[in-house]
Amino acid sequence: MRFTCHFINDQIGHVIIGQMKSFGESVRKLRIEKGLLLRELAAHLQIDPSLLSRIECGNKKATRYQVIQIASFLGADENELLIDYLSDRLVNEIKGEELAMIAVGAAEQKIRYLLESSDPPARPSLKKKNSKNQT
Repeated sequence: MRFTCHFINDQIGHVIIGQMKSFGESVRKLRIEKGLLLRELAAHLQIDPSLLSRIECGNKKATRYQVIQIASFLGADENELLIDYLSDRLVNEIKGEELAMIAVGAAEQKIRYLLESSDPPARPSLKKKNSKNQT
């Protein structure tokens, strides 16, 4: 993905579009700012460096779990990285659709309705689930 998308919440909860940055571009920028090599971050994520490179270039998608791991390891704002990640997913799904903007508006209304009518969803844990019971 060659656009960039960066969202910032103002003090009353409105999302402000700043510099447009993709998730991969955000990760690369944060990694370089921390002085980390690609292989160092990949080792922490327990993935091949070539996979991380493809994620940073926008050729491969990270998992939500990986996004949270990356934010934690790099000391980044988890919400900002999740917004970049989720917005990339939405764009990839509807890019090229003639009715994309109308669909996004309808989806926003549905999400607001669901959030107002139910309990907030539980956030996934960073801890990996152990398949064996420990006693």
